[in-house]
Amino acid sequence: MALYDEDQKVAVHKFFNKLSDLYIKILGHCIDVYPDLDGFSIHDDWGSQKETFFSPELCSEMIVPYMRRVTDYIHSRGKSCELHSCGQNIKQVPTMIAAGLDSRFSQNIVDTQKTYELYGDKILVGVDPKIDAEGKTEVEMRQAARGFIDRFMQPGKPCFFHYTMDCCTPAFCEELYAYSRKKACNEVKSVKTY
Repeated sequence: MALYDEDQKVAVHKFFNKLSDLYIKILGHCIDVYPDLDGFSIHDDWGSQKETFFSPELCSEMIVPYMRRVTDYIHSRGKSCELHSCGQNIKQVPTMIAAGLDSRFSQNIVDTQKTYELYGDKILVGVDPKIDAEGKTEVEMRQAARGFIDRFMQPGKPCFFHYTMDCCTPAFCEELYAYSRKKACNEVKSVKTY
């Protein structure tokens, strides 16, 4: 609640500044000891099942500057940063982008397809395919995997597969793997070089 309390904001800013220093120290040590790490996943819940814990305006003032310090440091070391944030917080995605996050992984209560449509060109989004395998043939599941890739793997707007058990049949997973690789290779070949 101190985030909302005008009398506490100075103290909260000081706390988050020191916390950012600590995170940077810990992350730097991790990178020094394990230089082959590709990046980091930060877990910080910003919402409940129905709504965000705080407004985007409050987040922009009280959280984004400090998270940006951390992501800028991670990027300066050649690594990426993902945020896993539980809660119904699609309206916070612009603040996540402003904080310098590279990717976003959320719970299934968030409409990940809508998140992709709105922000997928600015942040890498984990997308739930919303495909139920019950009663579907192997051919139908392979078609579903291709449909998912065709819709959500756009040039300049990629996504990653938001793992759900509803569609993870062997046929779906095999097709998802093979077809996404073929599509990515074809897109690379179609890019002109000068």
